[in-house]
Amino acid sequence: MKKFIVGTLSAFLAMSLVACSNSASKEESGYSIQKVKVKITDDADLIGKVGIQDSKGKMVDVKPKALYYEFKMKQQGERKFY
Repeated sequence: MKKFIVGTLSAFLAMSLVACSNSASKEESGYSIQKVKVKITDDADLIGKVGIQDSKGKMVDVKPKALYYEFKMKQQGERKFY
């Protein structure tokens, strides 16, 4: 009886491992990144600027620094899925 239970459990474990490995090996269609530009900038044309009041009540433009990035992506696979 013990051998039957151990055999059944090991067969179930082996089938579950095979099922997981088969679904993980499938390559899904999606997007690939073609070109990337990344920079830290304070360019007002890209990220804008903020106006604040100083201690005397005058408006001062502040250009914050920000991480700016652009990237191009290419679609892979069939178009009907997107």
